[in-house]
Parts: sequence; structure tokens; C-alpha cells
Amino acid sequence: MQDKYAKNEVFEDKVFLEETIRGYEFVDCDFNRCSLDNTTVEKCIFTDCIFTDCTITNSFLPQTRVRNIELYGCNIVNINWNEIQSSGRLSSPINKMENTRFKYNNFTEMLLNRYDFTSCDLNSCLFADCELVESNFSGCSLNSTEFYRTDLRKSDFRQASGYQVDITNCNLKGAKFSHPDAYSLLDSLEIILD
Repeated sequence: MQDKYAKNEVFEDKVFLEETIRGYEFVDCDFNRCSLDNTTVEKCIFTDCIFTDCTITNSFLPQTRVRNIELYGCNIVNINWNEIQSSGRLSSPINKMENTRFKYNNFTEMLLNRYDFTSCDLNSCLFADCELVESNFSGCSLNSTEFYRTDLRKSDFRQASGYQVDITNCNLKGAKFSHPDAYSLLDSLEIILD
């Protein structure tokens, strides 16, 4: 990648291992089967880009701005989404996601209202101080994924499993849960059920 600005370009099968990518802007670009492993993406901008079958592992994104990206069939491990800058309070870093697997991701202080996570797996992730009003986690595998001080009003967790929701400090008004996984909501109360 020589040019620092790319619009409507397609990047396929690119592999970045322990590299630094700095100062690039991507607009309406498609990334197919690309891999970033232990890579630093610094001061870059991604606007309306689509990532398909990509793997992003242990990468850092300081001072990088992301707006309305789409993730399809991606595998994303150990990313701190809070360090990614959105282009304003009203725009979202992720516009759409399908069949994407997240592991050890940190979603802290993010505005994610009405997100549809239904076809995604979130393993050992953290949602803290987030807004997830009317978000859809139905049918998701949420193994060891924690929700702490998060607004989950009217969110849907039916048929989801493995979540850890601290009911003492999350707003759950109108949220939907199903048996038997709903019993896990009592874990934060440290009570014993017989």
C-alpha cells in the first residue's frame, strides 16, 4: 500500500504481521480474507468499509477513527474498541455484523443501541458503561461475556447462553431472557438456590 488514501478499492488476502500502519484513510473499501496479527494501526480512518472473512488479532488501533464499518464472517481477538475513535457521538464504529466471532474484546463506554448481534459469538468479552438499549443478543453464545454498569433496557437475550450480567448495576427494564439461562442473572446476588 503506497498511497495513503484509498476509495472504492478492494484489498484481498493481505497479511500484516507485527507491522505498523500509520496515517492511511480508507473510504468505501472492501477487505477480503485479510489478516492483522500483532499489528498497530495508528492514526488511520476507515469510513463505510466492509470486512469479509478477516482476522484481526492482538492489534492496537490508537487514534484510529472507524465509522459505519461492516463485519461478515470475521474473527476478532483481543481488541479494545474503546481506543477506536468514532466520528462523533451519533455515528457508530460498526454499522452491521454477521457471523463474526469476538474473543477477549473490550467494549467500554460505547454507544451500541439497537445493535443486532444475533449471528455472532462473543467469548470472554466485556461490555462496561455501555448503552445497549434494544440490542439483540438472541441465540448468541456469550460464554463468560460480562455486562457491567450497562443500559440493557428492552434488549433481547432469549436463547442466548453464557452471559454474566451484574443485575445490581445494569438497567434491565423490559429486557427479555429465557429459561434456564436466566438463572445466571442471580449470580451477582451471591444467593444459593435449591
